Amino acid sequence: MKKVKAFVISFAILFLTRMVTATQVFLEPYVGIGQMVLALYDQTQQDYDTKDIANGFMVGCKGGLSISRRFFTGLDYQTSGPFTFGRMMSRAEMTVNMFGVGVGLDYDVSRFWAGYYFNQTIRDSANSISYTGEAAKIGFGLKVIKNLHANIEVIFHNIYNRDTSSTSSFNLNRSLRAQSAFASVSLPVDFR
Repeated sequence: MKKVKAFVISFAILFLTRMVTATQVFLEPYVGIGQMVLALYDQTQQDYDTKDIANGFMVGCKGGLSISRRFFTGLDYQTSGPFTFGRMMSRAEMTVNMFGVGVGLDYDVSRFWAGYYFNQTIRDSANSISYTGEAAKIGFGLKVIKNLHANIEVIFHNIYNRDTSSTSSFNLNRSLRAQSAFASVSLPVDFR
């Protein structure tokens, strides 16, 4: 039993040592354009009542660890907007700020990643309303040249609370939903 325990501990130390030596820190700023679809969900009819689409810009930065040559994990901050909605939101002008974590695979010329954003704030500056919630992101990227990638990302926003300057916070019961899609370019940089 002691030999098995010693073997497992030795293997774990060797594995962790190899992993630490293969780990690099990376930083990846990105900028892009895209669309956001905002929808009001009617829970009595179990269907979307109204939809509205708006265009906007986005800027953000990923940072974290490249583990071995294929896997990466880290933090991601993104801000996007302004998205000007007119049909259902009475001239709302929204900006989105998200902070979360992500993981991905890097195959030299192509990359795939997914992220969970536990802190999301959507601000409507035209109507002084702020929404909070969380989001999930999936993305795909292609290497254009050495340190330039072209990316496509889709974000699924879950909006839970609405705060206004004149009333207290109340639960939306997930009646307001949003999705956004972006095309972006990024400049990944690895630090050894």
